[in-house]
Amino acid sequence: MAAWPMPQFWTVASMEVTETLEAFMALAWSEIRRAPLRFALLAGIVALVSMLVSFLSALTAGLGAESVSAVANLPGDRVVLSGPASVEVTFNESALTAAQVDTWANADGVTDTAALDVVVVPASAGGTAQSVAVFALPAGVGATPTDGTVSLSDAAMEDLGVDQGDRVMIAGHEWTVGEPAGHASHGHMPVVFVPRDAAASSGMLHAEPSALLVWGAPEWNTIGDLSDTAALSTVESMLAVPSFKGEVGSLTLIIGMLVVISAVVTGAFFMVWTTQRTPALTILRALGVPRQRLKRDAMSQAAIVVTIGTVGGVALAVGGIALAGAALPVVVSPWTIALPAVIVALLALAGSALATRSVTRVNPLNALGALS
Repeated sequence: MAAWPMPQFWTVASMEVTETLEAFMALAWSEIRRAPLRFALLAGIVALVSMLVSFLSALTAGLGAESVSAVANLPGDRVVLSGPASVEVTFNESALTAAQVDTWANADGVTDTAALDVVVVPASAGGTAQSVAVFALPAGVGATPTDGTVSLSDAAMEDLGVDQGDRVMIAGHEWTVGEPAGHASHGHMPVVFVPRDAAASSGMLHAEPSALLVWGAPEWNTIGDLSDTAALSTVESMLAVPSFKGEVGSLTLIIGMLVVISAVVTGAFFMVWTTQRTPALTILRALGVPRQRLKRDAMSQAAIVVTIGTVGGVALAVGGIALAGAALPVVVSPWTIALPAVIVALLALAGSALATRSVTRVNPLNALGALS
C-alpha cells in the first residue's frame, strides 16, 4: 500500500525551521569562535559550580545515610519519643516512662508496639575495638535475630573483622554473630541489632526505652498530647538524629548558595557581553533582523556554554568520586549527580535570559547615528 504523500506546506515548514535553527547556531558559534577565551572562562566557571554542586549533593546523601540509615529503616508506622511535639526531641534525650508506653499500647487504633533502646557501647573482636550503636528491639522485629545471636551491620563486621558464626564482645558480654544486617548506621557509628530481653539481662540498657515503634492508625496528636510524647513519621524521626540535621542543613545551604552564584555569574557575563555588542545589534536591527531572532541568538550562546560547562562539571564530579573510592561516604545516583547539575544549568539559563532582555529593546534608529 502506497504511503500518503506529505503535504507540501509541511515540507516547506520543516525546511524553514531547520534553516532558521542552523542560522541561529551558526551565528552563535561564530561569535563564540571570535572570543573563545571569554566563553571558555564562563564554561569553566559553570563546570566548576556543577562539579561542586553534584559532588556536595552526593556527599550530603552519603553523610545522611551514615547518620540515619538505621532509623530510616525502622519498622512501624510511627516512632514515638518522649517530650511534647511542640519541643524539638532527639533520640539522645528521649526516655519513655512505663506510663507513656502503656498509654500508647492501650490506645484505640494501635495494633502493636515495640520498645526500642539505643545505646552506644564498646565492641571488640580479635584485638580490634570499635564503638557501636546498639539497637535493642524485641526478637524478630526489624533486623533483630530470633535465634539468640546479634546482627551486625556490614560496616561493623568489616571494622571488627568478623563473619557470621564468630564471637564478638559487646559491652563486656560475648555474643555470637548472626546474619548481617546490611547497611545500618546511626550517628556515623555502625549498628548492632540485639534482642531486647538479652540486652537487658546483660545490663547494657537504660531503665527506660529510648523510643517506641507503633503500628496502627490512632489519633496520633491526641494520644501524643495526652502522654506528653511526639509520634514522628520516618522523615521526622530522621531529623531527631542530631548529626543528620546539622550536616544536611549546612551542606544544603552551601549547595543553594552555589546554585545562586552560578545564575548570577552567568547572567552578569551575558549582561556585559550584550552591552558590548549593542552597536552591532543596533545595526542588525536597522537591517531588518527581528528582535526575537536577536534574543534567540543570545540564548543560543548561553545554551551552548552552559551545556558544555554542565556536562564537563558532571564528568569531573563522577571522576572525582571514582578516584576517592570508599574514602568518602557518597551516594552516586541520577538524583544526586545529574539532577543538581540540571538545576544549575536551568538557573544559569534563567539568569542569562534576564540579562539579555535588553536585546529586544534595541532601537534601530540609533544605527543611523552609529553609521554617520
